Formats: sequence, C-alpha cells, structure tokens
Amino acid sequence: AEAPLEEVVTLTTAFRAAQKRAHRLLMILSPATPRDGPAIRDMLVHQGVRTALRSEGADPDENTEVLVADRRSELGLWLRLAPITYLGGSIAGSGGLHPFVPASLGSAIIHGPRLGAYERQAGRLAEVGATRVVASGAELALMIERLLPPNKSAGLAHAAWKIIGSNAAVTNRMTEIIAGALTEAGY
Repeated sequence: AEAPLEEVVTLTTAFRAAQKRAHRLLMILSPATPRDGPAIRDMLVHQGVRTALRSEGADPDENTEVLVADRRSELGLWLRLAPITYLGGSIAGSGGLHPFVPASLGSAIIHGPRLGAYERQAGRLAEVGATRVVASGAELALMIERLLPPNKSAGLAHAAWKIIGSNAAVTNRMTEIIAGALTEAGY
C-alpha cells in the first residue's frame, strides 16, 4: 500500500521470490501517488510481469500477477481483500500509510524500519505481535512466505484488531460529536 516508485523493484523482487512458493500469488500494488500508476505498470511490464492497471479499467484475471491499484478511492477494497499488507515506503523512505488503516480492515501488516509519523502507532501494534518488521526486499520475501498460511496472517490481523477495537467506543463518540457540530454549522 502506497508504494513509492523507488520501492517498485524491491517489491517486485520480493513478490517473485514469494511466487516460487505460491505460484498463483497476486500482488496488488497501490502507488504512493496515483499518477505514478502508468509508470509503475510500464516498469513491471518491462520486467516481464503480467500487469493490469486499474485506472484503465482493468480487473485482475487468472493471468494477472500484479494489479496496479492506482485509484485512491478503492484502497479500502484492496486492503479488505489482501491477507497481507506491506506499508509502502517504509524500507526506502519514510512510510506513507497509517498502520491502523490495513489493521482495521483485517490485513496482516509488514513494514520496514522507516515509518515516519506513524512509528508510535506501529509500536503499539508491535507490542501485541500484530506486525512484522523487515529491513530489505529479501526479508520481505521471506516474511511473505511465512505469512502465506492463512492461520499465520490471521493471527497478526486478529492481534491488530484487538488494538483497533479497543478504541472503537472513543472513535464512535468523537464521530458523533463532530457530525453534530457539522450539522449545527450547516454542513
């Protein structure tokens, strides 16, 4: 999720390695910047990866290896479907996606050491064993392989859900207060 251009080769290499264990694996690659979608697709095609570009209306089929999901409005859909989410930019940059987003949608989380503004939140998830940290593409490939069995990825997702769920009452109350204030203000 939210992978920068500079991580595409790393992610593709990790994907290819994991594919050796699960040959029907599909990578859903959500670019950090949606306008990078066509460039990412071109990079992948140049590497011989069978790719579909979502902004061109493509859906994955049985031959698709990577879906470049460059429609920002669909990110939640892909996170719900993905049993494992890598937080893009966390190996090469400073991370881009709040780790609670995939956690709240039931996806196991893998990330690199650079989470930028979200280190505290990732730390909370790490305390309960809800994330896995990798430092390179090679480690990412190995971690994906370890989490491919559904019981492994579900264990991480369940641990994350405990943290997310513990804040649900507060979040619901805050939403009610904000919605009420917006209604009173005429929005």
